[in-house]
Amino acid sequence: MITTTQKLSRVEQAMDAMKRAMTNARHRMGEGLGLTRTQLDILLLLAGGPKSTGDLARSLVVTQSATTQTIDTLVRQKLVERHPDEDDRRVVRLGLSPEGHRLTDQLCDHRRRFIKSLVDQLTDSEVESLISITGKLTNLLSVEKN
Repeated sequence: MITTTQKLSRVEQAMDAMKRAMTNARHRMGEGLGLTRTQLDILLLLAGGPKSTGDLARSLVVTQSATTQTIDTLVRQKLVERHPDEDDRRVVRLGLSPEGHRLTDQLCDHRRRFIKSLVDQLTDSEVESLISITGKLTNLLSVEKN
């Protein structure tokens, strides 16, 4: 019989391995495009709609100055555009440029194909378990955060 300590150790190892594998997969996806992981993350966040620098920094859990530096690079690469907020002229909204939209569309298509290639190797029951477990863990982690 497996002890609680052994069970916790196995779960921790599995979660760490999954995190590393997902990080490496995302890194490879951005690497072929000459993008850092942070640049890739910002583009994918902006694919959901315009955001402020503060919004992005909170989502990425990094400083606002680090986010601004990365955004400056993406603006120079013509992937992101700055626009004044319609309601508050002091606020700058960040959005994807037409080239940024094209690139994120490609990234999202690539991501869907990659996930499909993984899901195709699982049974329907395993897919349902994966969805259930990741959803439950996400909810538990969200509650812990608050």
